[in-house]
Amino acid sequence: MQSFALHGEAPSLLGTLEAPIPRVWWNSGRQPAAIRAVVWTAAMLVVIAGVARLDYVTGPNFSFALFYLIPVAIAGWRGGRIAAMITASVSAALWILAYVASEPLVPLWVSVWNGSTRFVMFAAIGIGVDYASRTLVRGRAAVARAERQLASLADGISDGLFETDARSTITFANPAFAHLCGFASPADLVGKSLVDLALPELRAGVASQLNRLLANGVFGEVLLRARHPGGEMVTLQVRASPLAREGSVVGARGVEHDPPPPGELD
Repeated sequence: MQSFALHGEAPSLLGTLEAPIPRVWWNSGRQPAAIRAVVWTAAMLVVIAGVARLDYVTGPNFSFALFYLIPVAIAGWRGGRIAAMITASVSAALWILAYVASEPLVPLWVSVWNGSTRFVMFAAIGIGVDYASRTLVRGRAAVARAERQLASLADGISDGLFETDARSTITFANPAFAHLCGFASPADLVGKSLVDLALPELRAGVASQLNRLLANGVFGEVLLRARHPGGEMVTLQVRASPLAREGSVVGARGVEHDPPPPGELD
């Protein structure tokens, strides 16, 4: 169990799911989809021609099916279904030519049959990869829409919402929570310690309360007496719970309601 400290380093607000992919002109997203499909199809056809040449030189004793399949899959991923069908057709045709050239005694219909089965295999893989690519794109778009909707909801709600890491550093805050803490925007608040918002003489007690909340693993309340940057005193009634990811507590999330009248705090 990690404990809240009085000070913490500010993490980035949003993590990344994967490392950024280097972008070149044909993969920069600035070109129309049709142009990118043509470029990737042409590139994979060049690769397939090289594979067919090696297939012919090495003869029928060495199988090159996998090396035909890889550019077909790449064409399906980058160029789409039509690119997958084109590269699958060319791969099957070149395989038949290489096979017939190296095995002239084999009946032509046998070579055509074997080439047709390879075309079906290549096309199925290419179309399947294209389907997976489209599904991934739709999934990412759905996640982006959901994040925008949640952000809009958090921005419009009157209660203050926040999240912290295990060091009490605020990693997310909506505009209402930033305003309650005396800051102009969430950007001014993110990266600051929730504990450090309290008056200096009360910080140790606030850290202890937050640690107990995480240790118990249940929803709890913390009264946070703080001073705005402008000097105004404020009491925040923070209702927080542990924030867990993959079974481990990584911080806390909570909501701040308007504090009750002084008589109700007794």
